[in-house]
Amino acid sequence: MIYLTSDSGAPSLLERAHSYIKELFGQPPIAGPIRSGQTPSAHVKVGAGKVDCQDEDTFKHLLQPSTIFSYAGSDIHIPFSFFQHSKPSDTNNVQRIEQKLLRPVGHNVGVSIAGNFIQVRDQPLYFGEWSLTGELGEQSHMLYYSGDLSTSRLPEHTLTYNTQGLNNYDGENLLYGHLIASFGAEQPQLSGLIYNEDTIIKLDAFITPDGTFSGDATAYSISSQTRRNGITKGNLFGVDSNAAIAGIATFADSDYDSAFGGPVSLPVNATFSR
Repeated sequence: MIYLTSDSGAPSLLERAHSYIKELFGQPPIAGPIRSGQTPSAHVKVGAGKVDCQDEDTFKHLLQPSTIFSYAGSDIHIPFSFFQHSKPSDTNNVQRIEQKLLRPVGHNVGVSIAGNFIQVRDQPLYFGEWSLTGELGEQSHMLYYSGDLSTSRLPEHTLTYNTQGLNNYDGENLLYGHLIASFGAEQPQLSGLIYNEDTIIKLDAFITPDGTFSGDATAYSISSQTRRNGITKGNLFGVDSNAAIAGIATFADSDYDSAFGGPVSLPVNATFSR
């Protein structure tokens, strides 16, 4: 049995473990459900972290938005906050990951992973892309978003979100723009643009009472003068000044597939529905 305190008054093993996990992963435990979305992948998923031990209270800091890598019959759960401790983000606030994970028992090589993600402000909300080949810059990528829904509820008025997007991010081709969520009509709607020097992505979607949205996406290439039709889906997160958005847009031509997200424009001076 492990006690919370020792007879000497020194921190017990349990207390030291709790402190270490909190320091290592940085983020507080998640209080509510995690909502995620992604494009298909056989070996990479996003969602809630997992604790495989009886003492869940000590290790509940692992129950954050995470990536789950499936390899050699095992699932490796890694919170996004762990990657933030391994390398600083770039000037666009993009976390760029390219490394090997520990190799599973009985295997001689580790798992190569590579990708880019953004944390929306300081909230437990992330969106990004994982390379399906383990190398940055590859066209084959999985798009995703994942975040905490515990404080989410729909507003009663129009909100504008300062939005960024990732599509095979190379350090310079960040997408950016604004998405507007309108709640005055019977069917709330989301619309707006994200773009860079060569690509414009237009989104038009309907918002449901639980904060999810889905609808049409249109991608325009400026250099090739081509247009692609696709779909978008995602979720509204948070409330008041912590309101945020995240989602993905996918197309038949996956070169245009993009993940996006961002915080509400401040200040927010309005009353939110309960």
